[in-house]
Amino acid sequence: MLDLYITRHGQTVWNIERRFQGRHDSDLTELGRLQASLLHDRIKDLGLNVIYTSPSKRAWDTAMLLKKELDIPVYKAEELYEMGFGEWEGRVLEDVMKENARLYSRLIQTPSKYVPVTGESFEELFERTSSFIGRIKAEHGGQKVLLVTHGITRKAIMSLFQEKSIDEFWQSENIAKQTSLTHVQISKDGKGEVLMNNDYTHWKHLEEK
Repeated sequence: MLDLYITRHGQTVWNIERRFQGRHDSDLTELGRLQASLLHDRIKDLGLNVIYTSPSKRAWDTAMLLKKELDIPVYKAEELYEMGFGEWEGRVLEDVMKENARLYSRLIQTPSKYVPVTGESFEELFERTSSFIGRIKAEHGGQKVLLVTHGITRKAIMSLFQEKSIDEFWQSENIAKQTSLTHVQISKDGKGEVLMNNDYTHWKHLEEK
């Protein structure tokens, strides 16, 4: 049995400014660092064996706050990068929607027909995440593994376990909250059972203030 835990990085400056991040980066906010610290307190006694993180600074910084004193290895995995948005990265969401209405509509309404001029398609995203999860299954049976990734990439990983097609991508669930915790238990035959999904009770009290 493999216990796979998945989280999204903490809140960033560009999250607040509603900018496309993708492969570009912005720093964690004070709240983002607090979110990660609170998740650390929640997971520190789980007995994790290893952490894999997106190489993006916002994800790496989150992973380091999650690890803290834990004596476990942390590895960067390019497969956990956020979906690439090319020339849209760094730009405000509303501006991109206005200037690229048709392409943005495909991104949201018919993902299988979304073919960016620059950036990454959903097919490419699904391929790299599926390959990565296959490697985790092969190499970490019987262990507890934490993945630190991004909103859309996490959603692609969950689509694998939920058996959702690309065009069902936005219908299955919303983008996860920052540093929310998802727990998927994977049996020896490779099937995954979602035991917890997008749970952020460790910092929900901050949202309610």
